[in-house]
Amino acid sequence: MHTNQTFFALSLAGVKLSIHVGMRTKGNAIVKVLDLREGMVLAKDVHNARGILLVREKTRLSMTVIERIKKVLPQGHTLEVQEAMECEAAA
Repeated sequence: MHTNQTFFALSLAGVKLSIHVGMRTKGNAIVKVLDLREGMVLAKDVHNARGILLVREKTRLSMTVIERIKKVLPQGHTLEVQEAMECEAAA
């Protein structure tokens, strides 16, 4: 999990206002092609060995897309997918 935090302070006419802003996000998961599951969301574009785009980032994987990826990429190849919390937001 990653945390980004920022602190702001403002003083005006003797009144001090302090604002603390924080945001937590989960990191992406690295998954082998063999472990892809329907419903996962790609965090990055997927290209074949010649650099041709196969599937765009933020694509929610269907069985059809998974089978197409498995036909083109080696079994040990890994892809980056969004964590579950981020996947639900992409729906």
